[in-house]
Amino acid sequence: LTQDTTINTTASFALELLNGAGQGVRISGSPAAAAPTSIAGAIALPITTVSASITLDATHYTVLVNTTAAARTITLPSAASAPGRVYVIKRVGGNDVTISRSGTDQVELRTSGLGASTAINTNYCSIVYQSDGVSTWYIHATKCY
Repeated sequence: LTQDTTINTTASFALELLNGAGQGVRISGSPAAAAPTSIAGAIALPITTVSASITLDATHYTVLVNTTAAARTITLPSAASAPGRVYVIKRVGGNDVTISRSGTDQVELRTSGLGASTAINTNYCSIVYQSDGVSTWYIHATKCY
């Protein structure tokens, strides 16, 4: 397989990418909408520390926002350009992190409702956002100490 290989199927499938010791990833599923896809084995997701305001993209997943020197703004990409995408945003430092929308998208607020932006104003607090694929980023989880 090459990097750009596409496998189309109308039946249940299993794909194994294993090394000589039988270690690797097994992906199985079904094209039916209600059928789960499973991955056997550990997965690794990107984790990045930033010390400046940025706009997130497809290379980000967990973003540790260093606010020791100043407050920072994390801008989410267009929800329509990132259907289903999940971001974990965590404040690490003494200043606030503002999580802002792109364009006219809506961001679910930590307090309640939807708006243009929300803040993480507690150190070591994290928010998990997920795009609806249309125009809104919804909070999937919040954890603050």
